[in-house]
Amino acid sequence: MELLFLLVERRGELVTREEVADRLWGTTVFVDIDQSINTAVRKVRMVLRDDPDKPHFIETVVGKGYRFAAPVAVNGEATVSATAGLPALPQPAQAGQSAAIAAAPAQRMHRRPPVVMLLTGIGAVLAIFASGWVAIHVRNTGSSTHPGIKSLVVLPLKNLSGDPAQEYLADGMTEALVSRLSSIHDLRVISRTSSMRLKNSNLSVPEIANALQVDVVVEGSVIREGNRIRVTAQLIRGTTDEHFWSETYDRELPDVLALQSDVAQAIARKVEVTVTGKEEQRLTASHTVLPEAYESYLKGRSSLSNNNTKAGIEERIRYFEEAIAKAFGPSLEQVREANMLLGDIGETALLASRNELSRAELSLFRPIKCMLATPEPTAKAVWERFAEAAGTSRELASSAPTTVYLEDKFDGIRAQLHRSTEQVEIFSRDLRRITGQFPELADEARNFQEELIIDGEIIAFEKGRGLTFFDLQKRLGRRSDGADLFARAAADVPVTFVIFDLLWFSGRSLLKTPLHERRRYLSSMRLPARFQIAKVMPAHSAAEIEQTFQQARQRLNEGLMIKNPESFYLPGNRGMFWFKLKKELATLDVVVVGAEFGHGKRNNVLSDYTFAVRDESTGKLLPIGKAYSGLTDVEIAELTEHFKQNTITDHGRYREVKPDVILEVAFNSIQPSPRHASGLALRFPRIKAIRRDKNVDSIDTLQYARELAAQRATSQASLR
Repeated sequence: MELLFLLVERRGELVTREEVADRLWGTTVFVDIDQSINTAVRKVRMVLRDDPDKPHFIETVVGKGYRFAAPVAVNGEATVSATAGLPALPQPAQAGQSAAIAAAPAQRMHRRPPVVMLLTGIGAVLAIFASGWVAIHVRNTGSSTHPGIKSLVVLPLKNLSGDPAQEYLADGMTEALVSRLSSIHDLRVISRTSSMRLKNSNLSVPEIANALQVDVVVEGSVIREGNRIRVTAQLIRGTTDEHFWSETYDRELPDVLALQSDVAQAIARKVEVTVTGKEEQRLTASHTVLPEAYESYLKGRSSLSNNNTKAGIEERIRYFEEAIAKAFGPSLEQVREANMLLGDIGETALLASRNELSRAELSLFRPIKCMLATPEPTAKAVWERFAEAAGTSRELASSAPTTVYLEDKFDGIRAQLHRSTEQVEIFSRDLRRITGQFPELADEARNFQEELIIDGEIIAFEKGRGLTFFDLQKRLGRRSDGADLFARAAADVPVTFVIFDLLWFSGRSLLKTPLHERRRYLSSMRLPARFQIAKVMPAHSAAEIEQTFQQARQRLNEGLMIKNPESFYLPGNRGMFWFKLKKELATLDVVVVGAEFGHGKRNNVLSDYTFAVRDESTGKLLPIGKAYSGLTDVEIAELTEHFKQNTITDHGRYREVKPDVILEVAFNSIQPSPRHASGLALRFPRIKAIRRDKNVDSIDTLQYARELAAQRATSQASLR
């Protein structure tokens, strides 16, 4: 919408791409500018039904920018709007309901970068809460007692609620006022992007007015008390710093749009800007909102310009998904799955508004989250869980399956490969493109006969046998703080792609197809070199599961996957359909020598522990690994206080600590490695218990750890 405002404000004039970028994103939001502008123009044209080859509204000046070419006539109140000839737009929802989405769905394309996707889809989500489509207006004739007031800036409203967490509400109110006032053609309103740069600014009002070349500055505050919102707004002349109007408005949160309307109308009246009858109607339009949905939307919108890290992007997507679920009634899980499949939050909102989320389908080159397996400690526990699921889930038969599928659990990295007739891409389990790290797999995948999406594991593989994850790490490179696991190929380690599921085949999604049918499709495929299909072994009892598990361990695989043959593929879900059986190779008693602050919700506690074994020959404590899982929040809090009081050297986020806390650590494998001073490294270390009954003299020795590593090496050699 902001792009449309800009083009119509400058109708008939060339608007350069640089001016578009500055108006839409400013300099504080980092996006792929060329792609983002093209997407924004395409969406406006889509709504206007404007043919780019024979444009009626927006002309492209190649290499320079765009021009709004449609005529805008003025004839008193009988105005002719640039929206003439547009498709009918959704009407505001009834009170207590959310408005329909007023945007056409984006074209189905390859997944866009998260920031770009959010920026281009945000208009569709906004329409959930907006009172109606904001059209383009033209001026009416008339006189004004304040002819000099033609422009203003709405400074970020201050949050005076006493709760920093309510900052999103003040930011949302600021944006709403900017949006409503910007609909008045006779009034030039500084964009939200530019005004938000002045948040907490020490500049005076005259300095701000001079810098932005505006006549009036709008200041204000927002206070929330329970379900009530109080907004105070005031107008200040830019040249004289004179306060010439102030008012306070108080409403319930469901009536927040009416509150926004009241403030915008009052400002328009006070500056005596001329508006048409239609503009007045749009200024006054409002309806009741669902508070929970509106708050989730505002939280996501507020964070849009505050945190462009991967975690920040994921957080704002979660807020928008929550808003859509609360506004239109589907479950949050349904919204998240649809958004994952579509890769477009705006299109997700549109389908939800029509109760059509089921139309969201898997497509090529939009990676989805992997289906997950639930861990269980024993074969008996797995079999009992299948029986339990059969009695409680509608998606399974009325009794435990007589047959389950068993697959070896491989020691590699989960990957998803998409192949069309013209393109191949490989994605990691966190949906990052890693094609460049495995070019030989991508090249061989072109030899598949069908278009497909496969789920599997990339493993180190040589001379007909799988190698360990330690071998694969040589190919991937080491992960360090801030480094990407897939940043470089460090060694020439051969790999293979082990396929265990088929998600899309020859133009058809197989997510809702039972596993045994997906497997049937897999078995009919001709495989290129470097690809193999994971062998399926049927089992009919807990005893057979246990026997196959022991055989898998003898093959040096991590363990066993147990799957229900009738299960659908549920992206990102961990339920009662797939299970994994893993057992530790052994445990070590170790001592903590370093503690580090965690991440996310644990960023204020010491939750990541570096631990050591004792070298009997020298008496030194030599680090052998690091673990951060297995303890409760209460135990972590206790250890945090202990380590703070027993810090030897403080390095900021990391502390060397007094070696007096003993942990029992489990792990899946152990292997020589130069990463630690002990010369060994553990695979998947996790804390089983704090051994308060032991001291540093009773921890395991380096010699014992070396013996465990030697045992694994011997077992591996015996299979060659």
